[in-house]
Amino acid sequence: MNVTRMTDYRKDGHPSIYRKQKLSDEERRSPSRFQDCSHWCLPGVPDAWNELLYAELLIKLNKDSRQQYQNHQRQKRTVGASYSLTSKEREMRMEQLGPQIYVFNAGVDGAA
Repeated sequence: MNVTRMTDYRKDGHPSIYRKQKLSDEERRSPSRFQDCSHWCLPGVPDAWNELLYAELLIKLNKDSRQQYQNHQRQKRTVGASYSLTSKEREMRMEQLGPQIYVFNAGVDGAA
């Protein structure tokens, strides 16, 4: 995300004095007094940056949550489908799914 370029389009996104075409004599003599790159009118540009960052974080969180939910639903369907399998088929399926699923279903036949 290029916040510098986005900021240039805003009225309150004032660039430094070194980018101005015409400087007064006073600005040329003491550029550090007139350069306004470290503080902004608030609310303004930093707030916009924070909103963009916050939106990016929410989008990522939403994607991660959706993926976890889909994985959970897929896992539930797979485990639920294993009850209609023979013991040998169920054992093979549990080996494919991993040890945590196998432990969960170990008591299905009453053998736990």
